[in-house]
Amino acid sequence: MDIPLDRWRAEVLAGVGLPPHTEQHIVTTARLHRENRHDRASDDVERVTGVAARPVEAFVAARKDFYLG
Repeated sequence: MDIPLDRWRAEVLAGVGLPPHTEQHIVTTARLHRENRHDRASDDVERVTGVAARPVEAFVAARKDFYLG
């Protein structure tokens, strides 16, 4: 669901009670994600661990029982 960032901040995030700087950080990260600014890949994980990184979707799908109960 595509919810406008200002609406999400006002209706959801503001009610959580986070410190203002933390709330702003989360909003900034969400905005950057929406703008695909975090859409970069590197081989860092594989170089450090020897195992290739997986997309978040694959990670969650492999642990479906954990996330869905």
